[in-house]
Amino acid sequence: MGAFISIGIIILVLGAWISFVLYEEGKHKHIIAAVITLVLIVGLIILGYWYMNNTQEGRRTIRNINNNFTNSIEREVIVYDINGKVIQTFKGSFDIEYEGDRIMFDSDDGRHIIYFKTGTIIVNDIESNEEE
Repeated sequence: MGAFISIGIIILVLGAWISFVLYEEGKHKHIIAAVITLVLIVGLIILGYWYMNNTQEGRRTIRNINNNFTNSIEREVIVYDINGKVIQTFKGSFDIEYEGDRIMFDSDDGRHIIYFKTGTIIVNDIESNEEE
């Protein structure tokens, strides 16, 4: 995503520079500069639309933005012991932090810190019916 933003900034700066140079050479050329800048901006918008809808990183970015605004990351966390037996299951809307040998999240029941050195943790994102 950082590369995409950098390319966008370069295109906008290039468009502004073209506009400035053509404007200084003759006042009638500022129309040409405006058209070139507009084409660059439209190209950037089309490139952004394609990127957000046709790449996995773009799709994740859109989902993360939506989830941040709606607080709607529905997840299921299943904790297994070393033998594969389910110890506990959590369901709800929460963010999960990964740090070293543990995950942490806040649910309606409070703060949970789960160490996974001797077991397995599976985190499933639960799709909402609104997206279908």
